Amino acid sequence: MKLALLILSVVALSVSAQPQIVSSFEAPASGVSGLSWAQNSLWAVTTTGTVYEIDPGDGSVLSSFSVTCANPNGLGYGGSLLYITNGSYYVYKYTLGGTYQGACTLYCPG
Repeated sequence: MKLALLILSVVALSVSAQPQIVSSFEAPASGVSGLSWAQNSLWAVTTTGTVYEIDPGDGSVLSSFSVTCANPNGLGYGGSLLYITNGSYYVYKYTLGGTYQGACTLYCPG
């Protein structure tokens, strides 16, 4: 069964350390498979290969770009790059503007 809609929630901790939903909005597309936070924006990647920069305040799409790897399923941010995985031994690197910066391999001993 496909998940047609994903609700993204912004969660904040209250003074009592109990999580509270302070804002929520619809995902920019179906098939979101990875989320990351970078430079005051929420970033999402879909299984169809689109990366979205999302305004965390209202959920509007600020920018988007397509990636070259098939079936992305993970997204991270470090330094100044987005790192996208797809279940292979590769991590694909992109700038926040969507420029491909190459791929590196993962070594998993054992």
